[in-house]
Amino acid sequence: MKDRFLIWTALAAVVLYVVAATINNNRFVPPPPIVPVESDPVVERVFRDKSGHEIRFKTPLLDAFHYEGDAGFCAELKKLSPPADAFAETSEASCAALSSAKPEDRPRQLVELAKTTAAATSASDSDNASKDKRVTLALSALRAALDEVPADAPDQVSEILDKFWVAQFASDTFPGYQPSFLFGAALEVESGEAEIALCPITGKTDCNLYVPDKLIQALTDLGRWKSDEALLLRAAEMLERTYRRIENPNKNDELDFAKDYIRTLGYAGEISAERGADHVRKGAAPLEAWLKKYEKDTLGYELEPIYGHLGAAYGRIADKTKALDDAKKAMQFDTQAYQLSMKYRSGEASWEDMANLGDSTLLVGELERNGDQIKRALELHREAFKITHKSNDVEETSYMEMKLARTLQHYAAADLSSVSDAERIPLIEESVSLANGVIPFFESAGSRIYLNITRHVLDQAQIQLAKLKEAQAASPQ
Repeated sequence: MKDRFLIWTALAAVVLYVVAATINNNRFVPPPPIVPVESDPVVERVFRDKSGHEIRFKTPLLDAFHYEGDAGFCAELKKLSPPADAFAETSEASCAALSSAKPEDRPRQLVELAKTTAAATSASDSDNASKDKRVTLALSALRAALDEVPADAPDQVSEILDKFWVAQFASDTFPGYQPSFLFGAALEVESGEAEIALCPITGKTDCNLYVPDKLIQALTDLGRWKSDEALLLRAAEMLERTYRRIENPNKNDELDFAKDYIRTLGYAGEISAERGADHVRKGAAPLEAWLKKYEKDTLGYELEPIYGHLGAAYGRIADKTKALDDAKKAMQFDTQAYQLSMKYRSGEASWEDMANLGDSTLLVGELERNGDQIKRALELHREAFKITHKSNDVEETSYMEMKLARTLQHYAAADLSSVSDAERIPLIEESVSLANGVIPFFESAGSRIYLNITRHVLDQAQIQLAKLKEAQAASPQ
């Protein structure tokens, strides 16, 4: 599989998450949820405009945070806000006002309490448990506000949905969602989809193009890490909407859309077994069109990542189709990116370009049964691995450990007359060692795509190793 480096946007969050999750032999053990399993069933929220037009949506994540009543909420908040706390006085005043508020004013006051509680979380130096308790209280206040909004007040609903950002203050060990580092993204998706559903009754006239802030990134993050094709396709749809809002897109507008689009549908293509190649071809089309239109007027260093994106795309397509034309097109783009990388980095290509060119070179070599290309692929991946190993970056190193393990396994399995069985054994043993070493990281991070790739490599390598050792033992000494 043409598995590319897709871990950039969540790097810092993953590092924190992995540290917290590497327990019980590096396997993640979910902590007990904040809300018991037997919590209330998910309810459908119904709102309407003045003409009686109704919309319905659900908020299952928010609904998991129960509001214990004004007295209970304020008592818990007081425990977390000692007298010396800068927010204690504000919180106490807000609680007092809430208890005597008119019904029509309560939703807005609950929202203000949620914001105050979240602000205290951001400024607090308290432990993670206290911070997470504040986030839990803030979300419960938002849930109560949403529960109390009259069905004919959709504008107030929008104000509440817009405050789901309070989840960003949850710690990396937040127990209310697994994996914890995706909690903010999951809530952003829930609120964003609810805002889209609500749009027709809020007076907006462009609901067919409306995209809430942060929804695209949240859909992408959640879809990648959860290996959810539908979420990624939804993210691509939102990218299309956003782009259609631009009346006269210029060169940079076209490029920004094309790069985001090829990445998003590239992720979906990796996940989909049946439609993967179609997803990636669709994703690559805008960037290919941009390149045809602007290539001659674009500087080399600007073209390098564009060639890299297209090489990655055609590599994924070739992995699905096993078509030599697709593989060669991937290799062509990867070679262009690699050469420009060498030119603009003082003779040393980036490890990403090395890894990508190694991928396409390996695939072409296997399809053409070309031993020299297979050897070249291994050389490129060893060089890329050395660079990441020196960087001490856990994500980059783990990715290249997976990549090198796979290439070693393929190299040892190739029909290369110049490589003896005795030479293949240490190569496969190295593949097994690398795969075993990186599996705990992918288990902890929740990256199912990479985990499945690595486990498959390990299975194949162990089978090869057993056969080679059996043949070695049976051969005359």
